[in-house]
Formats: sequence, structure tokens, C-alpha cells
Amino acid sequence: MMDGNSLNVNDNIENKDAAFFDSKQGQGGASPDNAPLPSHRSFPDFPLRGDHVNPLADVCGTLIALVLHLRDVEVYEEEGVAALHKQVTESISAVSTELHEAAAYEPAIILSCTYCLCTFIDEAVLDKEWGRNSLWAKDSQLSLFHGETYGGEKFYHILDKLQTDTERYWDLIVLLYLFLCLGYRGQYGSDPNGERLREKLIRKLCAQMQQHYPEPTQLNDPTRYIVDRDFKVETLIPTWLIYGITAITLWLVYQYFDNALDTSTHHIIEQIQTFQSR
Repeated sequence: MMDGNSLNVNDNIENKDAAFFDSKQGQGGASPDNAPLPSHRSFPDFPLRGDHVNPLADVCGTLIALVLHLRDVEVYEEEGVAALHKQVTESISAVSTELHEAAAYEPAIILSCTYCLCTFIDEAVLDKEWGRNSLWAKDSQLSLFHGETYGGEKFYHILDKLQTDTERYWDLIVLLYLFLCLGYRGQYGSDPNGERLREKLIRKLCAQMQQHYPEPTQLNDPTRYIVDRDFKVETLIPTWLIYGITAITLWLVYQYFDNALDTSTHHIIEQIQTFQSR
């Protein structure tokens, strides 16, 4: 049972949503890695799973990459959108299943995570004309998983609730901060001052990140990779040979100018003698 300080972000999310996720666990759905993203020719697969410091960001990484890709796509065939919709639905279900099976987070955190993930994906798709003219407009991911059609306001409501216990909900705060940094607007999308307010919120969250992950006073120890060895660099040409060549070169230069001066002197003397004989 959750204590009085528990995340209560489901004021308008019915209990059927929690039952939905419980039932998905029982189905033993594939993990996000085994639920590949659309095989449509315009989209590559995104095997973006790794040892991320934030497990929520890690498990959502594939879908986040997809959103960034979709923003650059202006044309998408209708049958391709249908396949995309199906694959995204399966991937979100797999995200929920994996998080439940890992048992690292409270059910409310997982529910809030999938809620915000759905709004993040839906906004990216419905911002495109091909998305608004597809089945996505009627069957958004948010409507399928949470029975709602617009989560732009609740996204910020959830984020506000998370501030009541930042240590407890830190991973989810970081994930929502990532969504904002990657362009999610929500309710601020239709607000004339929305961009300014969103940037203000991002700066506030960034300050939280800096406090939670303090910047090191020294990036690295400058002496860490210095190897203490008693050796000297050997030259390829012996020193005596360098001195010898230099001396010979100087002697040859001297001889050249001495002969040139002697020739010039004799020529001048001959001219003087010829002038006097006249």
C-alpha cells in the first residue's frame, strides 16, 4: 500500500488503466528490444539500449529515438502509418511489461511514465499532416493506454507532483526533463507565451540536475596517465656527423665567396692598369 506521500497523478486516470498494465504483465509481452520499430523503408531500426544511468530513459530510448526521427518526416504512406501505430503500441506495452517485471518502481511511477511517453509520441505524430489525417487522430496512444485524448496539461501536472519528493521520483523527473529538452510542448504549444514558460521550466529543472549531478572541480588528474620511465629519445643521426656536415658546408661557402672576391679583384686591377697605360 502506498503511503500518504505517494505519487498521486491519476486523478483522471481510472483504475482500469492499472488493471490494463497488470493484464499486460500476465501476457508475458516481449521486451522493447524484441519488439522492433517499423520496418517501413523510411525508418531504420533503433537498437538503442545500453547501460544508461537512468533505467526509465534506457527502456524508453528506442521510442525516444523514433520521435526524433519522425520530426524530420513530412510524407508517410497511410499503410505505413498503420504499421507504425501498431508497432509503437506494442513497444509501449513492452516498456510497461519490462518495468513491471523488473519491480524497481512503484506502479504509479510506471503508469505516469507510460502516460507521459504516450503524450510525447502522440504530439510528434499529430504535429504532422500525415499523422492528423491517419488513424492516429482517432486512436492515439494516450487513448489506447489511458482512455484520454489530450495529455498536454496533465504532463505538467505530473511533473509538478513529482517535485513533492524529488529523491523518490528522480528517474521520472529526469525522463520528463528529457522530453521537454527534446521539444515536447503540451499545453504550452497553444499558449502565446508558451515557449517562454517552457524554457523557464527547463532552466529550473536544469538547475535541479546540476545540484543532483554536481560538476567535478577537476575533470581529470593531469598526472594520471604519465608513465615514470628513465629513458631518453635517441636521435637517428649521430651528433658528430651533424657537426661535420655543418663545418664542411661552411668551408665550401667560404671558398665560393673567396674565389668570387679574388676574381672580382683581379678584374678591377686589370681595368686600372689598362686605364693608366693610355
